[in-house]
Amino acid sequence: LAETHDQTLREILDQQRDFSNLTTESEESIDHMTETISFTTHMLGSINLKLNELRTSSETVSRHSDFLLSLNNSMTDVQTDAASLRAQQEELASRLGCPLEWLNYRDKCYFFSKDLHSFDDAKTTCDSLSASLLVINDKEEQKWLRKQVQGKGYFWIGLTDKEEENVWRWLDGTQPAFTMWKPGQPDNWGHGHDISGEDCAGLVHEALWNDFFCEDLISYICEKEPERCE
Repeated sequence: LAETHDQTLREILDQQRDFSNLTTESEESIDHMTETISFTTHMLGSINLKLNELRTSSETVSRHSDFLLSLNNSMTDVQTDAASLRAQQEELASRLGCPLEWLNYRDKCYFFSKDLHSFDDAKTTCDSLSASLLVINDKEEQKWLRKQVQGKGYFWIGLTDKEEENVWRWLDGTQPAFTMWKPGQPDNWGHGHDISGEDCAGLVHEALWNDFFCEDLISYICEKEPERCE
C-alpha cells in the first residue's frame, strides 16, 4: 500500500512539474505573441502613416495638376484675348481710316519710319503710300510730334529751300505759317561739302527744326488723310 501511495505521489509531482513547464511555455508563447502583436501594430501604424503621406502627396499632385491645367487655360484665354484685341485694333484702325502702324491725330494719319532715306527718297516713299512728307501746321501739332519722336532720332519733314535759298516752303509750295527752328537754325552749313548747303529740313532733339543736307540719311514722317469706311 505504501508503494502504491508513493507511486501515485510521484506521478502527481511529475504531472505538476509537466503542468508547470507547460504553463511557463504558454506564458513565453503569450509574451512572444504580445511582442508580435505590438510590432505588427507598430508596423500597421507606420504603413498607415505612409499611406496618409502618399494620400497627401497625391492630393498635392492633383492640386498642382489642376493649377497647371488652369494656367494653360488662362494662357489660352490670354491668346484669345490678344487675338480679339488685335481684331478690335484693326477694326478701329479701319474706322479711323489709318492703316496699321500709322497713328491718328486730329483727323490725320502719321507714319514714323524706322528705315533711313535721303530727302528725295523719303518723298518718293511717302508718295508710294498715297501720302506726303509731313507738313506741320501749328503749335499743338508740334507738341504732339515732340512726344512721338522723343529719343528716336532725326526725321525728315516736307520743308525745303531748294527752289530759292532762305525761302523755305512746304512741298505743296506754301510757306510755313508756324515754325519751330532750333536756335541758330537754319544755318545752311556747307563745310566740307562740294554740293550746295543744307536745303532740306528735319526734326532733331525735342522735335526742333533743323536744316540738313538733302542727301543725309535719316528717318521720315509721312502723313495723309484718313480713308473713311462707309
